[in-house]
Amino acid sequence: MPVREPSTRTLDAERSYAIASAREGRPWTGIYPAYQKSPHAVLLHQVDHGSYTAVVDCENRSLDDIHADVIDHLDLSQLANGSPR
Repeated sequence: MPVREPSTRTLDAERSYAIASAREGRPWTGIYPAYQKSPHAVLLHQVDHGSYTAVVDCENRSLDDIHADVIDHLDLSQLANGSPR
């Protein structure tokens, strides 16, 4: 299955921070914004080095659309009647 490249919008740590803080309905304060940029940088480094088989861009997408995308990337061939064996 092809890997979806993250959009350039989500590659920007400031944009990622703005999206995440908007989801909570308030700006983050204190040390949290700086902290949030650290895992963002680590994830981008991992993506660049092929650590993931798929990257799902969630920006401007419904939960149902994101869920369907995640399901499409899962290997469900080991499930029998919906249960792992």
